[in-house]
Amino acid sequence: MYQEFFGFDRRPFPTHGATPPFIPTPATDGVLMPLERCAREGGGIGILSAPAGTGKTAVALEAGRRLSNTQHVVYLSSSNYTSRRGLLQAVLFELGMDYAGLSEQEARLHIIEFARGLAPHRDGLVLLVDEADQLSEKLLEELRGLANYMHEGRPLLRLVLFGQLALDERLAQPELDAFNQRVACHVVLEPLDRKQSAEYIRAALAACGAQLENVFSEEALTLICTASDGNVRCLHHLCDHALLLAFVAEEKPVSAATVRAAL
Repeated sequence: MYQEFFGFDRRPFPTHGATPPFIPTPATDGVLMPLERCAREGGGIGILSAPAGTGKTAVALEAGRRLSNTQHVVYLSSSNYTSRRGLLQAVLFELGMDYAGLSEQEARLHIIEFARGLAPHRDGLVLLVDEADQLSEKLLEELRGLANYMHEGRPLLRLVLFGQLALDERLAQPELDAFNQRVACHVVLEPLDRKQSAEYIRAALAACGAQLENVFSEEALTLICTASDGNVRCLHHLCDHALLLAFVAEEKPVSAATVRAAL
């Protein structure tokens, strides 16, 4: 509704899902490099844990985009599976393969066969699993088993998990010792500080063809960065609603009073 009023090419602060373009921050730069290296080298399982709303899904999608240059990437956006068979069927579905009516072992072998067939054009299969804190112990063990398959000394499947901080608690259980021994990289995505929040807003607006100073007043920007407390999802919601209220009031740039009303 407000895009034309502010001169945006598109909506700068979508409030649902992780939509392009990816806005890098010092926090995302610090986790993407080790996760990408872990997946490329195949030395073990990669894990990213993060507080809710800090942008783990955006990081997962960006990691998939970068890795897709050399590897075949499968991204599972949910981990709400009740059985090993359901998890394996979800992977087959994302691979574009038939999954109906297969037994658990048949589904598993189809995935391994697909991964073997990628050589020499692709360096293995990368499985990115979002919302991994929802995975049960048996499903984590299933994923570990898939990551153990080797071909000519190289892993056929590289695994990276993305989850909220509850994932750390899950992995601390003694029953998952074998899984933990396969973890090669475990990083935490930290919230933004206020300066980083301001730079994030500036970059998001620039990606839409706008300048920060023409959209938010200095006082409004300070209030947004303080109120969102480094949480990217909260920042998006607050900016989006403030822009809507400013559009209705025909206000440009957005004032601190409008941000307070949005808050």
